[in-house]
Amino acid sequence: MTPVDDVAAVPPSLVGEIDDEPTVEPAGSEEFRASGWRFIRGDADRSGLRAVFRDRAGHLSIEGATVVVRFDDDAGDQQIDEVLRRHHLAVRRPMRFVPKGFQVVFEGRPAKGQLMRISEELEKLDCVRYADPDFVEEIGQR
Repeated sequence: MTPVDDVAAVPPSLVGEIDDEPTVEPAGSEEFRASGWRFIRGDADRSGLRAVFRDRAGHLSIEGATVVVRFDDDAGDQQIDEVLRRHHLAVRRPMRFVPKGFQVVFEGRPAKGQLMRISEELEKLDCVRYADPDFVEEIGQR
């Protein structure tokens, strides 16, 4: 995935906050816009904006709101709580069939790209097996 520079995605719940800003229409954004998403120019780290990515095939993806984290089997509850607290993350739900796996959310409204950066930081920790951010993607018709 390659970041789309100088473009931020605005979730439908925040569109009213950008009324005075001109929107842009990146190639492949039609379905997102039909769902209420808007795209604006700029790399502003404003709270709530989402990073935009393009895969090798040219399809757009938008940074999601959660990260799936799997901790090492040896990680204790106190260590897990400390890692999540330090990164301002809260457990949304445990992953049912993944030992020490959790879907986590950022406490508050993350800035553009923040969940990607946090995922990268988590993966550097010895007690974390993986940290995968989710993405909002178009699902085509079959």
